[in-house]
Amino acid sequence: NETKPLQRTNIPAEAKQESVFLEQQAWWGPCQREGECSQRWTLTNFGVLVVERPIMGTKKQRIIGEAELERVLTLSTTILNERSCDLPDTETTDYWAEYTIRLQGKVRVVTYPGCEKEFSEIEKLLFPAPAPVTGS
Repeated sequence: NETKPLQRTNIPAEAKQESVFLEQQAWWGPCQREGECSQRWTLTNFGVLVVERPIMGTKKQRIIGEAELERVLTLSTTILNERSCDLPDTETTDYWAEYTIRLQGKVRVVTYPGCEKEFSEIEKLLFPAPAPVTGS
């Protein structure tokens, strides 16, 4: 029983073809393995999430739910059109991330921690915490 991408009907005509609308590239340290600790994920307008971790040699793909996709689209549109995403005065030296939003014919690149609240919510939707194990 294979999971297929969402066949959404409420998307604009120009978005009927699957395309990446949101991506994140992140690096952090110190890295416990030799090489670069990094991760890249992409999300398409059909809900296909691809996560790549080069140091681990992994690439995983899954389909997110329609409600989650709609919320991510809403947050991404808000960031694209309404938020300044200014960087705070504090500097983060052990983590660096860059988010790219491609929607409505526009492209916006935001460097972490700009719009941290919105991107944190997006990541919670894309990477929900596993349910606790209960019972005996």
